[in-house]
Amino acid sequence: MKEKNIYKPGTAKYYKDQLDNIGMVLSCYDGYDPKNAESMRELLGETKKMADQALRHKKLYVTI
Repeated sequence: MKEKNIYKPGTAKYYKDQLDNIGMVLSCYDGYDPKNAESMRELLGETKKMADQALRHKKLYVTI
């Protein structure tokens, strides 16, 4: 397996895909308990981390 850059950071497609990734994490709560406040706080922290990385123009990779 190796990582491949799929979108150039700073482009509209890059930001759209980053938002899609964040949306998927928020919609499925994978590994988080929606009835537990601490778990939801962790989820919010994770999405903040993803958004911060996107705004710092980290490359968006896909593993193949």
